[in-house]
Amino acid sequence: MASITGNEALFIDIDDTITTFRKETPDGPPNKIEGQSLLWLMAEHAHKTQGMPREQAAAIIRVVCRNVNWWTWCDFICELGLNAADFWEYAYQEESKYLTTVDPELPRIIESLCEAGYRLFITSNNPSSGQLIKLRIAGLAKSWGSPYFLQYFGPPELHFMKWNMEFWQRALAHTGLARDEVITVGDAWKDDVEKPREAGITRSIHLDLRREFPGNTPTPEGVWRVRSWQEIADLLLKKKA
Repeated sequence: MASITGNEALFIDIDDTITTFRKETPDGPPNKIEGQSLLWLMAEHAHKTQGMPREQAAAIIRVVCRNVNWWTWCDFICELGLNAADFWEYAYQEESKYLTTVDPELPRIIESLCEAGYRLFITSNNPSSGQLIKLRIAGLAKSWGSPYFLQYFGPPELHFMKWNMEFWQRALAHTGLARDEVITVGDAWKDDVEKPREAGITRSIHLDLRREFPGNTPTPEGVWRVRSWQEIADLLLKKKA
């Protein structure tokens, strides 16, 4: 199997890799606009802080969704006239009711990977400011950024979703990293293994927290299947011992 040298860059997913829904709320928040819970929270925040009717806020949000290609969360914040600092704190408190870290030891593990020389990047289908809420819930970030991750990649930056091979091509182009310097880490086989391989990234760590694959499942060369972040740490850090 392809080796790990300990000098790699890790392209790390968030949903069901760093955060997951709480057991008591397995389906996540019940209210969404355009399929997004954060958009519903923006409408609620506009209603609570400005007295804006919810229907008006939702209409503004839908206009942005329709007219802005590869929107970011700040597009909606500005159009609604929200106080950004107040909104992100409100969103963090509300999202924390549904989301939690996949592992309480994750900050220690991530810090150990950084100390060992791994360069960490986020690759997500969520725009970067939304990524920071989830990293904050996992104990890995503040509202303004994280000491662990060098860059955050999402559709607004790369103009593709992770299930497109072009997302991974552009992530490589954006960083200047070579394909053989990168290992992807994520839970989705198509998004985090298959599509990166099409872009020439042939090493991946497939994290299966739900234990959906049998222990004897065959895997392509260069793919490691694991069931916890501790297994990831054991795999990556033993190479530095």
